[in-house]
Amino acid sequence: RQILREQKFPQDFMTAYYKEAQEVISLFLAGNMEDITLLERKKQILEQSPIKNIYSMRQINGNIEVIDNFMSMVDDIDFKGAVPRLGEQSGKMRTRGVEVSIRPDIVLTGKGTKGKQLVGGVKLHFNKTHPLDAEACGYISTALQMYCDNNLSQEGVAYSHYCIVIDVASGKVCNGVTAT
Repeated sequence: RQILREQKFPQDFMTAYYKEAQEVISLFLAGNMEDITLLERKKQILEQSPIKNIYSMRQINGNIEVIDNFMSMVDDIDFKGAVPRLGEQSGKMRTRGVEVSIRPDIVLTGKGTKGKQLVGGVKLHFNKTHPLDAEACGYISTALQMYCDNNLSQEGVAYSHYCIVIDVASGKVCNGVTAT
């Protein structure tokens, strides 16, 4: 029914199913993963949220589950000394005549061994029905690296090890590919 309703009466915009979890996880990562209480407080707020209908109940439970999954994988995430900050939500890149929306959730900046400024990005993935395999992680990591080359070059050289994909639903952290 929901699919038919969306086709007959399309919304002006689609909201992200895991928006609550994405926002708090991004804030946690941007804070250099130091304040786990951000995640715990958001879970408590979600648990106490009023349920309007079946969809909102599933969405709230899904966001809580994603936050729990993420909390269990925090120790697997390594920024390799980079400094994190929130990414811009209007990240687009043009490649081969096609405009692609990249929008890294987190931008990482740091210094290389010889003092060279380096930049990269972190992309969060939440979809439970389509977990990322190694090949998909590689594509996303490569797209992040290309985005950094095209859009963040004033901050440093795109560094593959800073282009990280976090598949929260499946609990995988995919470190950047080294050959693009």
